[in-house]
Amino acid sequence: MLIVEDASVYGARQAIREVGAALGFDGKSVAELVLIASELCTNILKHAGRGELHLRPVHDAALGAGVELVARDQGPPIADFEEAQRDGWSGGQRIDPVRFFGRKGIGAGLGSIRRLSDELRYEQLGVWKEISARRFVSRPRSR
Repeated sequence: MLIVEDASVYGARQAIREVGAALGFDGKSVAELVLIASELCTNILKHAGRGELHLRPVHDAALGAGVELVARDQGPPIADFEEAQRDGWSGGQRIDPVRFFGRKGIGAGLGSIRRLSDELRYEQLGVWKEISARRFVSRPRSR
């Protein structure tokens, strides 16, 4: 689905609710999937202006059913993906707390995606960057 405006985020949330429920995720897990989708979409809008979100059912021999959310955009590359997952960081630097009020977000989006996902991956594919998050109905580690 195309992510081009704030209304696109609502469409993505509804789509992941439906996919998650169909795959057997419980209510709490569906709510967490909605947060993952929201963060991926708002990052697209904030850093690239437009992009795509793809939802795909996946299956793992050990973990069973799951879903993969893939966000694609042509925004600037992420220089250090590990650092970008640190709460309170954006654009490779710590966010000055005074600036929290004048910006959209507190720099915790990728960190929250990491915490709510079972797998998180970043790839730079030419002008496109892709962030993919996988979540399984049967979690591979305790939370």
